[in-house]
Amino acid sequence: MPKVVIDATKGLHQKSGEGLEIPNSVEKISDLTTRTLSPTKLITILSASVDEVGVTLPGSAQTGALKYIFVDNVDNTTTLSGSNTHVGSNMVFDAEGDGAICRFDGNLWSVLRSNQ
Repeated sequence: MPKVVIDATKGLHQKSGEGLEIPNSVEKISDLTTRTLSPTKLITILSASVDEVGVTLPGSAQTGALKYIFVDNVDNTTTLSGSNTHVGSNMVFDAEGDGAICRFDGNLWSVLRSNQ
């Protein structure tokens, strides 16, 4: 079975191998205390080396855009700003494996699933 690739320039295509590949789709945050997430990256991995990190969902993205946010560091607390979400409040992640799946409706982000 060929590998399925979803690429911003080539679209959906196949190449040798197996599985699914989405090039340039992961953003890893490990060094800043405050940051706005990329509107074009599908996956964000929060692995902060500081005591507390604040991240904010982007103010705009394509309608229907998805963000998968994962925490992979149990020693620190990460706050995801909810100011531009339908929830209207912050989410605090403080355990490895915490995260959220969010969708942009063209105006605000909806948190589809969170295990904060």
